[in-house]
Amino acid sequence: MNSIVDPLTGSNVNGVIAGTIDRDPLLNYFGGENLLFDLDLQTNTPSTIFSDVSLSDDSDDSDDSDDSDDSNDFFDYFRAVSAVNNAVDSVFNVVSSTFKAVDSVVLAIEVIEDLAEEDSEEDSEKDSEVELIEENLINANNPLESNNSIQNSLIDPFVSGLTNIAENNSSQEYNSVYGYGLVDAAAALSSITGETVFPDVQDLGGNFWGLDAVNAPEVWAQGYTGKDTLVAVIDTGIDYTHVDLDNNIWLNENELPDNGIDDDGNGYVDDLYGWDFVDNDNIPLDLHGHGTHVAGTIAAENNSFGVTGVAYDAKIMTVRVFNQNGSATYADIADGIIYAVDNGADIINLSFGGGYSASIEAAGEYAIERGVTVVMSAGNNSALSPLYPARHAEDWGIAVGATDKNGQKASFSNNAGIIPLDYVVAPGVDVLSTFPDDRYAYASGTSMAAPHVSGVAALALSANPNLVPAEIESLLIETADSAEL
Repeated sequence: MNSIVDPLTGSNVNGVIAGTIDRDPLLNYFGGENLLFDLDLQTNTPSTIFSDVSLSDDSDDSDDSDDSDDSNDFFDYFRAVSAVNNAVDSVFNVVSSTFKAVDSVVLAIEVIEDLAEEDSEEDSEKDSEVELIEENLINANNPLESNNSIQNSLIDPFVSGLTNIAENNSSQEYNSVYGYGLVDAAAALSSITGETVFPDVQDLGGNFWGLDAVNAPEVWAQGYTGKDTLVAVIDTGIDYTHVDLDNNIWLNENELPDNGIDDDGNGYVDDLYGWDFVDNDNIPLDLHGHGTHVAGTIAAENNSFGVTGVAYDAKIMTVRVFNQNGSATYADIADGIIYAVDNGADIINLSFGGGYSASIEAAGEYAIERGVTVVMSAGNNSALSPLYPARHAEDWGIAVGATDKNGQKASFSNNAGIIPLDYVVAPGVDVLSTFPDDRYAYASGTSMAAPHVSGVAALALSANPNLVPAEIESLLIETADSAEL
């Protein structure tokens, strides 16, 4: 068994986790995520869980509950976290300035190369210098070649930026921090339908600022709600009995329940609700919370209580590949992706990130080749480029960074990087969504941003089910809004 990789530090941890001796290397894909109900601390006892949420109430009203002392404790904790985040923002601004300086260096090198072509005698020395600089940077611990960890991503943008500065053909301007901008459902759908613009509608406000930010209500008003689309959530499982999700959970209609027979011949017995690749059974319930939260952002029901998903008439396929501690194997993730594709998913949401895996890359390519759009979270390391698998968005899929309520990129969110890739941003700070046992919780992370984009992709497919992944990717980046970022 290979070493376990710590996602917070990128270092190898020697030893074997009990019960995993016959499995692939374990990776914790949720490390570093700024989840306000303590999932960042790898605990299973969320501290900000609500049994019900009014559609019109803001999160601050939770102070009036019987558990006011606990709520006050949480908000004291939240204010402390906010103070830390402000400090991190200051550091991030410095890093961003440095990053811009790097861009200037890259441009300067290009100018030197142009001058070199004009004067063959003098500039032959300049050519050698530029080549030497590039060679040194490429050989300087390139994470793409030296190891499977991408914690060295501070170096990788230099390598890619010098050798391949821009290959994306989008007419939309690309930014190395936020990519093409904030995903805009109204702009995307109006482009599909041929309308100039969808009329504005009144903001929902309060806890539903994320829906307002991506202009989902404007799309709903035109009758597009994600109907007849299927989004697979490859995650910790889903509480498919949740009162705000149960009517939107995919059921395998080709499988007769509990008869011990693989009726549809897909290799999985009695997989009525999907499949649990962790325990290798047909009960993919969420014992962690992450997957249920992601699912709610995509397609929580539009009813008179709780929360509402971006594509509230879409169906959600449950695929459990992460255990209750938020850990998974490469093989289980790859198998989960393939399962989703083979069982009819239109969109796959991957709200996790870590090191490179050939099996996950192959599974992602398998999905794209069969017409399934893949949406991936960029990661929460404040790095200059995304984690894997989001880094594959240079070739396929969509990478997603996180923004806050003010439209600013979250300090923890990984940048798009110098190499243009299909990268957009979406709401990912203090997002309220479903949580196991008919509860709700706030969470922050690019894991919360990605399902907003999966929801918008579902809205697009409900307007035009013939769109292929490349068309959806182009549509979302071409219509993204960078004006406020």
